[in-house]
Amino acid sequence: MADRQQYTSETYAAAGALVSGITVHAFALVNILHNYDNILQQPRGYGAGITSGRWLLSLMGDAVDKYLDLSYNLPLANGLLFLALIAVCAAIVVNVLQIKNRISSVLVGCMMATFPAVCSTMVFRFTVVYYGIALLLSVLCVWTADRGRFGPLLAVVYLACSIGIYQAYAPVSIGLFVLILMRDSLKEDADFRKLVWRGFRYCGILILGVFLYFVLLKLSMKLYAQNGTVVLDTYQGIDKMGQISISQLPGLLRRAWTSAALFSVRDYCSLAPTRIVKLLWSALVLCILALTGYLLVRKKVRLLPALFCCVMGILFPLAVNFIVIMCPDASVYTIMVYAFVLIGCAPMMLLELLPEKNERINRLISRIVSVTVAVIIFYNSYYTNFNYTALYYANEQVKTYLTGLTAQIRMTEGYTPEKKWAFLGEIQDPSLYDMWKYQWSGDEDPPYYGGVKWCSAEELLITSYSFDFWIHSYIGYFPTKASQEEKMTLAATEQVSQMPCWPSEGSMKVIGEYVVVKFQELIPEA
Repeated sequence: MADRQQYTSETYAAAGALVSGITVHAFALVNILHNYDNILQQPRGYGAGITSGRWLLSLMGDAVDKYLDLSYNLPLANGLLFLALIAVCAAIVVNVLQIKNRISSVLVGCMMATFPAVCSTMVFRFTVVYYGIALLLSVLCVWTADRGRFGPLLAVVYLACSIGIYQAYAPVSIGLFVLILMRDSLKEDADFRKLVWRGFRYCGILILGVFLYFVLLKLSMKLYAQNGTVVLDTYQGIDKMGQISISQLPGLLRRAWTSAALFSVRDYCSLAPTRIVKLLWSALVLCILALTGYLLVRKKVRLLPALFCCVMGILFPLAVNFIVIMCPDASVYTIMVYAFVLIGCAPMMLLELLPEKNERINRLISRIVSVTVAVIIFYNSYYTNFNYTALYYANEQVKTYLTGLTAQIRMTEGYTPEKKWAFLGEIQDPSLYDMWKYQWSGDEDPPYYGGVKWCSAEELLITSYSFDFWIHSYIGYFPTKASQEEKMTLAATEQVSQMPCWPSEGSMKVIGEYVVVKFQELIPEA
């Protein structure tokens, strides 16, 4: 009977994730939504791989493209596969945290499918399937760690492969390990020595997993170097991942812990973007603390296991935000903090540990926690659709704006198709307006998640490095572009220096073999 109940709780978690995921993300599944990276991967591609330290992403992406021909950037197909992978992950999380209650299982699945990081990931849809696999590997690492003779070895391999696709999912494994230790320390028969030994075993798996990742990264770089030199990108400090000096460590630990512990107050990475969401997450954190204290007292947990539980509770914020330690020079944003979803799963785990006595109190506690989690899920879902809708309008504005820009270029006196296009600087048009930002009724900034956050009016995607790819994709025009050296040479000429900046009349001019569009003044290189 127990096995059947556990099976159904896993099924409920998966079903909750899949149903809520499809419902909440339906807009992104049936619409073409681009951000600054997604527009580049048309009609196929998987993004930055080996040069960003993602050795397995390159291997998988190249293999899928070459042998399976399934590398197209398709919103419905890619999105559904990603949500299906999240559903499997939800079932595994329920299993490893020993959550048996059906309502709690459904809430865990819904939380995992509607968390802000999922929205942020969905707008990078060219790579969502691979990221879903990385997330699955990170939870499989935890699931296999205590299973059988070769379980720990498999866990090491799973972790190395997960990091090899996307580094930011390693904290999911770390956070789950901490929650498991915390759960076991709250049991009446908790054995302190076994807890410590298990903790060291988990640390060994994590250390060996990271070590194996670097070994496989080096081997993969040598493999890809057969076609030319391969070096790690400096973007987000990828080339310095794991290179931390002793003097840096205290500051990084403090930054990682405080930003996670206070995320509901400071709106870390857009996870709590409005006052009411801040209040809800703060209430849930207080529920976790109160539940832990209540269990320690009611279960009469012995001193050493109780202290161990407190230590795990202190380490938990650091665990879910460990990406700060892994990549000390990175700018952390929403897509990188999916591990914070475990904060929403933790109270569901603690509810399973409530003593059988005092059913009335237990029922009251369960309802308070469940309702709080459910309302957080509602707001996550609501603001996810806010992001998708805002991004839709930003996309429409970009397409319309660049259609007009292209038409004006082709109507410039002296223009011929053979001319090279020279865009000087970035578009700075004071007329650009983002109604989704300026018409936002809240006192805070709009609840834009990472991946959408930099697509509003001031940026409007047309100021990003990829804006001309909109011309390729939506206007079907692929002109020859001037090189950076040619543009700097043009900028230094008197003829260009006297031109006004876009959108003023005269900001477009044919000069020799170029059609020059002057967006802003450029300082010639010395």
